[in-house]
Amino acid sequence: MTTLGAHYRHFKGGTYRAMLLAMDASNGRELQTMVIYQDAKGTLWARPEREFLEPVMWPDGVTRPRFVEVDSCNDERKVT
Repeated sequence: MTTLGAHYRHFKGGTYRAMLLAMDASNGRELQTMVIYQDAKGTLWARPEREFLEPVMWPDGVTRPRFVEVDSCNDERKVT
């Protein structure tokens, strides 16, 4: 589950803040929860929550969620 207000590190780099959860009904068959997140420049992005949390291979060869929650003070991973 995505923690709103928390900071997340993307597997390719960059830190983002989870701002909102929204419902997307555009696929016509089912509602889909979307994570609305913001980068350091203030740009808002949206991604289905299932993709936000899906496991991917990180550059260090370890499989983790695409975004992992980090401590905004020192940018250390909270979730491994």
